[in-house]
Amino acid sequence: KDGAEVTQPVSLLEWFSNFYEELQRHVEANPAWELKEGTCGAGDLMFIPSGWWHCVLNLDDDTIAVTQNYASETHVSSVRRFLSERRDQVSGVSSARDRETLAERFDEALSRHRPDLLMAHDTLRKAPA
Repeated sequence: KDGAEVTQPVSLLEWFSNFYEELQRHVEANPAWELKEGTCGAGDLMFIPSGWWHCVLNLDDDTIAVTQNYASETHVSSVRRFLSERRDQVSGVSSARDRETLAERFDEALSRHRPDLLMAHDTLRKAPA
């Protein structure tokens, strides 16, 4: 709804080297902004709420990070809209073809496993405003 872009236009290292200090200055100057930072240890888990911009830096060379995107029932409509309308912003897929077909594959999985969610979204989309 806010129209925010979620892609990262530069590498994470470049962003951290060139823009992190600037972000900190903006946060200090604007009390409405809040920057959250933390360090996870072995076995820790970090939950990032839907729509929150974030970045992760591995502090050690031998670090394994596992990312799981979770689409709750309440967010299925926004996930489907994002996958179909902002295909260029989808990350974490291995090829441009995977990016282009992810929305359809998501719908196919919903159709097989949770057709009720697919139907609910389609009913809402077709309802008069």
